[in-house]
Amino acid sequence: IEVDAMPDLEAARQLRRLSPHLPLVVISLSADFAIESHRLGARHYLQRPAGKAALKEALKRCETDRTNINRED
Repeated sequence: IEVDAMPDLEAARQLRRLSPHLPLVVISLSADFAIESHRLGARHYLQRPAGKAALKEALKRCETDRTNINRED
């Protein structure tokens, strides 16, 4: 989700409240939000420009996380 209207990591905070197990990937131009992203439980933090391989790997890990969560339920 690209959110220009929300400050900082507000979209991630709202998504986390709505779905605590949702795997989050944060992509930003700056490393400034990396620590806060980690605190919010983001699975990955990629700094732009992130290459296709890095994004593909992040999404693959999220899918693995999702599969493991579904097995636990």
